[in-house]
Amino acid sequence: MLGVRSPAMAHESGQQSEVGTLFDDMVRVDDTPARHAEGSYAFMNRVNQPFWRRVREQLEIYFQNYPKDDALDVANRFKDDDPQQHYAAWWELYLFALYSRLGYSVTPHPDVEGTTKKPDFMLTRGDQEFYVEGAVGVLRHRRGRPQRSP
Repeated sequence: MLGVRSPAMAHESGQQSEVGTLFDDMVRVDDTPARHAEGSYAFMNRVNQPFWRRVREQLEIYFQNYPKDDALDVANRFKDDDPQQHYAAWWELYLFALYSRLGYSVTPHPDVEGTTKKPDFMLTRGDQEFYVEGAVGVLRHRRGRPQRSP
């Protein structure tokens, strides 16, 4: 998995999230697979397996490095039962980590002149500046048939 900076390094730079953690601080004892109707966040938050522990740890690193002004929003969406919200927030955390690791300065949800819409990120590095909009597609099931999300 992609590593960014340790939470300690983020804290030293003044950019560490102040909204806590993505996952509950608890003893996990349930190692059963995901249940049929269980959401991704609920599963990752409860499961006691080494693989998923490492996933949680890596996601916490991404989150602790995310700018504090936007961390509460991304945390709330990440914990949302709606798969569209959850996976979009996961993707934003990953993209932030990826582009930060590639040496870009990453600004979440920047204001863009001439519109009220805000892309996910503005990236700058040297004389390069561009916007990134991450998109996820989630299939929803209706009457036993997959349906694209709106």
